[in-house]
Amino acid sequence: IHLPYFPLWLQANGFDAEQIAIILAAPMFLRVVTTPLLTALADRASDRAHVYAALTAASLALSAGYFLTPSYAMVLAVSLALTVAWTPHSPIADSLALSGVRRFGSNYAN
Repeated sequence: IHLPYFPLWLQANGFDAEQIAIILAAPMFLRVVTTPLLTALADRASDRAHVYAALTAASLALSAGYFLTPSYAMVLAVSLALTVAWTPHSPIADSLALSGVRRFGSNYAN
């Protein structure tokens, strides 16, 4: 839901095409660096579920930044911070699921 409508919201709030492109592209580059770092941190943590919960709470809090008066710097900062907190969710969730499969002997693929 975010990607198809986010550019329209940005345009409706007066952002030009170059600003929209930067707001959409910058997080893509940042996640390449931060996702492996945060997933490695989760792997070293005593309980990955705690890291997952913290990232979920951070994502919720950071998402509230979009409800503030939109300026270019603010929306870019929120988008960058949100990508750091949100992007590791899928790999960490998969890791938690596979740990549960090993622990409880269930079948993940079927």
